Amino acid sequence: MYASEERHVSVDKAVDCIGLGRNALRALPTDTNFQMRMDALENAIEQDKKNGIRPMCVVAVFGTTNTGAVDDARAARRIADRENMWLHVDAAYGGGMLLSREWPMRDRGLELADSITIDPDKWFYAALDAGAVLVRDQDRLTASLGKHMARQTTNLQVNPSEETIRLGPLAVCFLITRENSSGSIAAFELIVWARSAWRLPPIVTTITRRRSTASREC
Repeated sequence: MYASEERHVSVDKAVDCIGLGRNALRALPTDTNFQMRMDALENAIEQDKKNGIRPMCVVAVFGTTNTGAVDDARAARRIADRENMWLHVDAAYGGGMLLSREWPMRDRGLELADSITIDPDKWFYAALDAGAVLVRDQDRLTASLGKHMARQTTNLQVNPSEETIRLGPLAVCFLITRENSSGSIAAFELIVWARSAWRLPPIVTTITRRRSTASREC
């Protein structure tokens, strides 16, 4: 797994959680803008291949915790495709900038990721700790959980929200249904953006407020 030296510690913990261990993590240097150096990524991959190690995943950061730097997701995607690697983008901190009207960030290649980390408790202002992972391919998400539910043998559509432990997501639920919450609009618009960018089939979500009920398609 490859990530910049500006990564969040959660990336280090992730390689432990999936059983690879931190020796499998390559911490890559950054340039003067604190962005991952793509030449360093290329060199690290090449060296690992020479040593018989198969490259698996590159983690680009969309807003580092220290400086807010955004890695070149488009360049990372090209390398990932060439090496048949997974591209994960850590947008836990900077994902909220996608919805900024003053500093638009929708042209930075986030939609090219196979998975994206978003933290609603940051710029979406969820009152409790809440983290989320958006995955382009739902089947891969289900497989990663080691689950095979009986209803998946039918033609019924599986609700991804039923494939997680409902603790942190509860805070996001309250956020989305809260009246006059700018964070709720941002969180909902992010869902709309993700489904549109990844060309996923639409689902209908209803947001209920004290004075009105608004239905939006995402």
